[in-house]
Amino acid sequence: MRLLAQRLAPNGPLTFTPTSPLAFTPTSPLTFTSRRSFARGSGPAPPAFNTAGEPASLVTKLGLPRVCNVLIQGRPNTALPAGWGLPVPEFLAGAEAAAAVVTRAAAAGEWGELEGLVEDSCLRRLTSAMEAMTEEQRSLVTLNPDDVLFSFIANEKDCEGGTDMRVVTFSFPGLGAIRAVQRMVAEQVAEAKAAGELTPARFAEITKANMEETGTDPAKVFQSNEMVIGNYRLARGGEGGWLVREVGQVGMAEAMAPLGPLGAYFRFRWRGRLGIHIKLDKPFLSVLRLDYATDWLALFAIYMTLLPSAMGVTGTGL
Repeated sequence: MRLLAQRLAPNGPLTFTPTSPLAFTPTSPLTFTSRRSFARGSGPAPPAFNTAGEPASLVTKLGLPRVCNVLIQGRPNTALPAGWGLPVPEFLAGAEAAAAVVTRAAAAGEWGELEGLVEDSCLRRLTSAMEAMTEEQRSLVTLNPDDVLFSFIANEKDCEGGTDMRVVTFSFPGLGAIRAVQRMVAEQVAEAKAAGELTPARFAEITKANMEETGTDPAKVFQSNEMVIGNYRLARGGEGGWLVREVGQVGMAEAMAPLGPLGAYFRFRWRGRLGIHIKLDKPFLSVLRLDYATDWLALFAIYMTLLPSAMGVTGTGL
C-alpha cells in the first residue's frame, strides 16, 4: 500500500507509523478557481454524489452527542484514545488536505494522480460520478481547505481502533476568498488609522479597491452560494499508510429538503451562523457554541415557565 504522503511530500516520503497523525504536504501548491464561488446564483447547485451509495446515506448532521461536545468543550469530537496516535485537530487538518487533493484531481480528470491514494473500487465509482457531470458541475466538487467551516469524525465509536475514519466537513465555497479580502482591508485600514488618514470615504475606497483587485465581492459570494457537506472515509493499513475509501458531498439545501419546512428553518439557521462568523470574524465553532447555548437556555426558560402549570400550581407563591 502506497502512502498518501509519499505522493505529496516535497522533500521525499513522509514516514508514518501507527501512532502518527495523518499529515499531507502537496508536491505543488493547490490552486482553486473562483468558478465554484458564484455557482449558487449563476449555475447549478453543488452536485450530490456518494461513491458508497446514495447521497441520502451521507452524514449531514452533528448528532446530539457532538452537539453536547460543542456546548461543553467547543469542538465536536473528544480526544481519541492515546494508543491510536491520532490527535483530533491534526488528523482533521490532514483529512481536509487529503480531500482537497482527491477532489481537485477528480474534478480535473487527473486520475493518474489518485493511483495509490484512493482505493481502486472508490476510484472507479468516483470516475463514473465525475464523467456523469457537466464541466460546470465538476467545478463545484473541489474542496478548498480555506472554505471549511469545521470538520469532525463521524464514527469515533466504530472505527476499528482508529484505522477506518469517516470525516465530515461543512464548507462554504468562496469563504477563503471572503476572508482574504477581510484581511487585506483590515491591514490597510489599520495603516490608514495609524497615519491619521482613516475617514469613511477612505474606508470605502480601501474596501472597493481590494474587492476589485481580488475579484471578490463578499456580499455576492454570501448571497450566491450554498453550504456543502462532504463525507470522506480514510482507512489505515498495517504500515501506517492511509487510503481514501469513500468520497461524497451534498449541498445543504438538498440535505435539508426531506425535512420540509423544518429543513428550511435549519438551513436558515446555518446561514445565519455563517453570516455572524463572517461579520464578526469569530471562529465558526465559537459562533455555533453560543447559538447552541442560547437554544438550550431558551428551552430551559420555556420548561420552567410551563412547569408550574404542569404541576397544577397557580398564583405567585413559588
